[in-house]
Amino acid sequence: MMRVHRRSWPHIQSLIVPELLVLTISCSVFWLPPLAAFVMPRVATALISFLTLTTLGLRTNAMIPIRGGLAWIDLFENACQSIVLFTLLSNILVLVVFHSFKEEDIGYRMDKELSIYFPAVAVSIFTVCFCKRDGSDLALLSLCNSLACTGGSVAYVLLTIYRVRDSMRKKQAATETIP
Repeated sequence: MMRVHRRSWPHIQSLIVPELLVLTISCSVFWLPPLAAFVMPRVATALISFLTLTTLGLRTNAMIPIRGGLAWIDLFENACQSIVLFTLLSNILVLVVFHSFKEEDIGYRMDKELSIYFPAVAVSIFTVCFCKRDGSDLALLSLCNSLACTGGSVAYVLLTIYRVRDSMRKKQAATETIP
């Protein structure tokens, strides 16, 4: 009988932890106020996080042997990149609502909601990823991750559009009734 023991700590330390740290930094943009002085730091932090994660993904692909299909680390990196991408896009949405549409209350509310939403999505996706480390159902998990990120983000954009239109309609009605 042969026993094989896998030492996963070096992979956790060199692949997973850096990507989780970059993901955390990316989600931290919603803790900065959406004021004009913080626009550049917010956008730069989100964009640099996305580019850093892409670079880490390239490094991971160089470290791991060529494979024919989807591997667990591909699923993990795809989930990280999806969350960071939608964090970047949501950050831009907050800034557009806050500055272009002058809906400061909605912008602040979005900041609070998204500061909870993305970490919650990350925890739920990674819980599923780390529970299914055996490599089974990777295509299904990848589809579920994509739907969770894309579906949740599209639903949030639609909710934001509704909020902004409703608020602008109310402001317009209030200005029309004032003689």
